Amino acid sequence: MPNITEILPRYTRLNILISEISDSRTIEFEQQRFISDFYAQFSYIQPLEAMLIELVAQTEAEQSGVLLQSLGREIQRNVQLISANRQTLENIDVKQACEKFAKQYDTPIANQIHITQEIWIEYQKVDNSLDTIGFRKHTEQEEKRLWEKHEELTKRYKDEKKVLSQLYDQQKDVETTVRKYIDNKFGVLLTLSQTFSDILEKYLPKAETTPQNGVYFDMSLISAIHKECNDEQFENISELDLYAILNLLPSSGQFIIKNGERNRVYYLIHKLYERLPKETNQTWRTAILQSLQLKERTYLSKYRTAKGDSSTPELEKFADNLDELFKEFES
Repeated sequence: MPNITEILPRYTRLNILISEISDSRTIEFEQQRFISDFYAQFSYIQPLEAMLIELVAQTEAEQSGVLLQSLGREIQRNVQLISANRQTLENIDVKQACEKFAKQYDTPIANQIHITQEIWIEYQKVDNSLDTIGFRKHTEQEEKRLWEKHEELTKRYKDEKKVLSQLYDQQKDVETTVRKYIDNKFGVLLTLSQTFSDILEKYLPKAETTPQNGVYFDMSLISAIHKECNDEQFENISELDLYAILNLLPSSGQFIIKNGERNRVYYLIHKLYERLPKETNQTWRTAILQSLQLKERTYLSKYRTAKGDSSTPELEKFADNLDELFKEFES
């Protein structure tokens, strides 16, 4: 059964690697090995849930809550990273990285073959000289030197052949290892993290979100958003109701997202989140997602779609328009 102090730092490391791979659009074999090993180790759901049950049962609520929230953040981060870069990650040439790793012994083997062959050629010359020495005039010292050289070259040849054999064995081991890591794991990792997130949600302490006093956004910004999005991304609603809902104030209006418009609404929430100071933006985002009955995990995996590799021209145009709208209200 995994331990949270084991899985948490490995998730942190996994997210660092995925960020590096997304930026470089390439993967090294050791990165691929870590990712594949991570998936192999944590791909069984039952041990994870058993770990969470044990943690909650045997650890003080405050301590377990901190650990679970830390794990939750890393899992959400993983979902967000893979979702935002999914097309790039799934097109990463894992096979090329594995082949490069498998060929690491090609040059040492070629060099060792050259060394071994040179000794063999020299050995044959001495051996031939010994075969013919009896048919020509020679001294005892000359014959002795040839036998000493023959013995030396025999030993060197055996030693170098042993080195070559070891290199071939190492190359075979590497080729066997590489075959375990040849598959691209980013798609199944995303599914795994989404499943982890759903399971973890059952054990996370439910914290009440308390909005700040006053309002988050002024009426001029809300009015501009209303003009851009009303009856487009969400069902028709008055400016006053939209102002109340986005500021987490009581309202009789309903914010109903139209079919096919969720990704645009996610991007709108993201832009509003970015506009708020760090000390309040997380509280606001959690509360607004709850009020709109949107899962934070889904939001984190989808809000970048508008600017991501899988964006459509229409979605990208909406995002550009919204970016321009928010620029007009920058202080």
